[in-house]
Amino acid sequence: MYYDERKEKLKAMVASYEEKEGKSEEQINIESKERMRLRLQNSWSAQAEYKNKSRAANLRLIVILIALILIVYVIFGVVDTYSSDVTIVE
Repeated sequence: MYYDERKEKLKAMVASYEEKEGKSEEQINIESKERMRLRLQNSWSAQAEYKNKSRAANLRLIVILIALILIVYVIFGVVDTYSSDVTIVE
C-alpha cells in the first residue's frame, strides 16, 4: 500500500461536512474559505504535476527519436558502404 494524499484530503472534507451541524454561521464561513483555498491549492499542484509529467514525456520522446535517427544513419551508412563496393565493377 502507499499513502494517498488525495484520499486523505477527501476523508477530511467528508468529516468536515459531517461535523457542520451545530456550528455557527461564522465558523461555517471560515471553514468554507479554507476548503476553497485547499481546492485552489490542489488544482495548482495538479497543474504543476501535469507540467512535470509532460516535460518528462517530451524528453523521453526526443531521446527515442535521436536514438532512432542514429540507428537509421548507421544502418544506411553500412548499406551504402557495401553498395558502393558492389557497384564499382571494372
